[in-house]
Amino acid sequence: MSKSGQSAMAKLRSLDKAIRSAPDTLILDIGAAYTKIGFEGDPAPRFFIPTRIHGRGLEHDKIIKIFPYKPSSDPDSIRQFEKALYDMFSDLFYNHYQINPKECRMLILESVFSPSSLRESIAKCLFLSYQVHSILFFPHSIACLHSVGLEEGLVIDIGHTGTRITPISSATILLSLCRDIPGFGGEYILDWLRFNLCKQASLVKVGSLERVDKKVEDVLTQEYLEDIRCRLCAVRCVEETRKP
Repeated sequence: MSKSGQSAMAKLRSLDKAIRSAPDTLILDIGAAYTKIGFEGDPAPRFFIPTRIHGRGLEHDKIIKIFPYKPSSDPDSIRQFEKALYDMFSDLFYNHYQINPKECRMLILESVFSPSSLRESIAKCLFLSYQVHSILFFPHSIACLHSVGLEEGLVIDIGHTGTRITPISSATILLSLCRDIPGFGGEYILDWLRFNLCKQASLVKVGSLERVDKKVEDVLTQEYLEDIRCRLCAVRCVEETRKP
């Protein structure tokens, strides 16, 4: 192993040791569609929550999407984005986990393609508004391999807005070989489902074949389409399907 690889592995071991010694280390993976949350030591995330918030007051029924993030120098756009981050973290800390953020150590998994301005906005919100104990940003591609004890591999991350391919050698990301394929992800499947259902499906009454005088697109909400996608795209290994 090269010296750079040994140094990277030493950093991973020290990171693992630091996380295990911390009393409350909250791991956060913020995606374009869903945010995964869990404590260190958990075998899987405890919560999958949508990365969006509800409006306030008269706009309570309005859904505000936080991502995709677009870097901007406009002060109003920056304030609006930071306000959305504040509301999302408030829901996370006080509604889902019901914990004191001041006692939390945050490990935030991020993509190597994420802009630095996004990292700065998240850190600013957590430090200034919630006064968290500490924050560590870590590439989720390396974390994927580290969780199964591997030092090298090819991580293919199929997200909501696109697919990202990240080769890793000796716990080091090979940036020159990374590829980002926008438009090829979960959002494409939702669009495909919406198009084909609107084109070919029809509404009928429950228990009969009598058609309902209503357009299909009127009932195809985002939540309904996501439910169809999750049910159709859930794949289990052969051994699991053979269990009684």
